[in-house]
Amino acid sequence: MKNFKFKFSSILKLRRNLEFQSLRELGFSKKNYQIEFDKKIQDQESVKKSFMRIEKFENHLIHFRDYELEKNYIQLIQDNISKIEKNVQSAKEVFIQNLKNYNLAKKKVHMLEFFFNQFYQKYRKEFKAQEQRKLDDIHLIQFIRQKGKI
Repeated sequence: MKNFKFKFSSILKLRRNLEFQSLRELGFSKKNYQIEFDKKIQDQESVKKSFMRIEKFENHLIHFRDYELEKNYIQLIQDNISKIEKNVQSAKEVFIQNLKNYNLAKKKVHMLEFFFNQFYQKYRKEFKAQEQRKLDDIHLIQFIRQKGKI
């Protein structure tokens, strides 16, 4: 019997490559999302620290200019946070889309691997049956030879 050859092996190889590529894109988009999210967290921490400084200012006599400077800094950071939130949202949408693409590619590969396993099991079953027929023929020939000698 000839060797096993899966007729969709080139398609399976292509789909595995596409799955790997979509996994790579998923990793990059997750990294970008995490970077943007970390920027947002960092700016939120800056705002909290700035509010804490303003609370300290209230207990001490300070120049009005320092107080206004801190307020302007907070406003600037809050504006920056709103821009970063938009970036986080767009990065999240890209991540979700890449996750959907990866899941779709994974399903396609799984489907072809399922067919591969089905065809391979059928091949193995046929191969074992053919081997058994050959062994049966050999045993039959040996049995006939032994009967002929007796």
